Parts: sequence; C-alpha cells; structure tokens
Amino acid sequence: MELVISMLLLSLIVGAFCGAVFTAQSTYTSQRAILRAQQGLRSAELTIATVLRAGGADPHRTDSTLIDPDPLGHGAFDNLRVVGDFNPPDGDVEDPLEDVLVRTGGDTLYVRWQADGPEHPVATPVRKLAFEYYAEDGSVLTRPSDIPGARSVRLRLSAPRAPSSDVTEARETWIYLRNGG
Repeated sequence: MELVISMLLLSLIVGAFCGAVFTAQSTYTSQRAILRAQQGLRSAELTIATVLRAGGADPHRTDSTLIDPDPLGHGAFDNLRVVGDFNPPDGDVEDPLEDVLVRTGGDTLYVRWQADGPEHPVATPVRKLAFEYYAEDGSVLTRPSDIPGARSVRLRLSAPRAPSSDVTEARETWIYLRNGG
C-alpha cells in the first residue's frame, strides 16, 4: 500500500513539474514572438524617421527635392519616396541616401536607398505602414499635392506576432520634418 501511495505522490509531483515546464515554455515562445514584432517595428520606425527628417534638404536650391506620399500609386499613403540633397550637398540627388523609396511587402519593410538601385529588406516583420501628413496649423493633408507643405507626419506601423497570425503589435509615432513646409 505504501508503494502505491508513494507512486501516486511521485506522479502528482512529476505531473505538476511537467505542467509548469510546459507553461513556462509556452509563455517564453509567445513573449519571444511579441519581442520580435516590437523589435521589427522599432527598426522600421527609426529607419523611416531618419529618411523623412532628411527629406527636402536642398542647400543649393535646385528644386529637385520632394516627399512623394504614394510613389507606387496605391491610392493610399502606405509607401513613401523621399528625395533630398545632403550626402554630400552637391546640387544633385544621385548620391546614396538622397532618393529613398520605402514600402512593405510580405511582412517586410523594403527600402531602396538610391535612385535606380535595388530594394533591400530592412525590417521584419512589418505588415502595415500608414502615413498621415499634417500642416503647420495641425490640419490633416489628404491630397498628395499638399504634402510638400507638411510639417509633421504621423507614422503607424503594425507587425504580426506570428507569421500567419492576425494578432498584431502596433506602434505609432510623430515625425517633425526639418526641411520644407
């Protein structure tokens, strides 16, 4: 009888221990997925903010700079092209980082760092990208022709917690433009 009681107690202890291990592993896996999504969003946010802040730089007044809110023609502000003369300021926009295209596809943020250059994956996972442009008085700019007068941009990003998941992490930030307006 004592052997049966000992085996029962051992089974309960081992079962509880295995349950705790499985719970810890499941929690770790879900936290790792959330952290991966958050890191991808932070990387995308930093990249886009840096690109936007350099947009419109035109020290030689060549009028060759621009912020194109929809260069791919999606009919939505979900992609971006920024042109500025700063690397070095030499009167043209043919240098690296002076004509940058940003877009998403397949849960990845792609950036083309130079005109006619290849696109490079920069951050993953990034599923959605949305820009809202604001004038100096705080009004929302909805027409692409008004965007050159923008003073700030609200950037919204989202990333899936898992590759095939509809559950997402989201990030929102404001970027204040240095040039133009």
